[in-house]
Amino acid sequence: QELKSHLKAKKPNAPQIMAILNLTPDSFYEKSRFSSKKALEEIYQLLEKGIKLIDIGAASSRPQSEIIDPKIEQDRLKEILLEIKSQKLYQYAKFSIDTYHAQTAQMALEHCFSILNDVSGFNSVEMLEVARDYQPTCVLMHAQKTPKDMQENVFYHNLFDEMDRFFKEKLEVLEKYALQDIILDIGFGFAKLKEHNLALIKHLSHFLKFKKPLLVGASRKNTIGLITGREVQNRLAGTLSLHLMALQNGASILRAHDIDEHIDLIKVFKSLEETD
Repeated sequence: QELKSHLKAKKPNAPQIMAILNLTPDSFYEKSRFSSKKALEEIYQLLEKGIKLIDIGAASSRPQSEIIDPKIEQDRLKEILLEIKSQKLYQYAKFSIDTYHAQTAQMALEHCFSILNDVSGFNSVEMLEVARDYQPTCVLMHAQKTPKDMQENVFYHNLFDEMDRFFKEKLEVLEKYALQDIILDIGFGFAKLKEHNLALIKHLSHFLKFKKPLLVGASRKNTIGLITGREVQNRLAGTLSLHLMALQNGASILRAHDIDEHIDLIKVFKSLEETD
């Protein structure tokens, strides 16, 4: 009985979906690329479906992608940010800005975004200062190098030890900037080989010791293609398999493209959890 309650206590309460919205012409999954007009329509649809977390990015961070000029990024975002603020859409969901540029982060936070998702792992002092000033929830993702070269010569002596060290050191830095509302992202597909990605999903509960919500975003990524031989548009089943196991192992947030399917996934998962 004691063991049962201990295992139950470790699990996050209600898992959430973080919907992906890309305002980029080159995101790896074509169906997730939106023009401003289409993106606004998509946001309203997501809100109707009850989605509470929406992650918006205007610069691709897929492997081999170039770092883009923040001005281009801000230009792509402008219309969306104005709509979110003027229509008070932030009252219905939390908006997350996916960027590694401090100026872009600041612009989004000024427009009532409340989550900062910096895939560079808060490497710049400018980003840390912006975060300190606005106090968003920070998504701390594990990665190495930049998206352009992160998949070259990937090597770990011990993946879990090195990630523990990374998270511990970064959390200390964030704390120095008075940032405590933090989500940990294992960085599935960022500077990792297939076997690393699979090990992270299988042993995700390892990271519950940090006592932070865990985010997993394996949606349609290359590891699924390597296992199934399928192209990105046919990787939904593989995505759902990985994301279900991530939930079983303690994930609180799934960052995903396919919203209807993930809503169903979570309903079924919760029913299973409630079954004796």
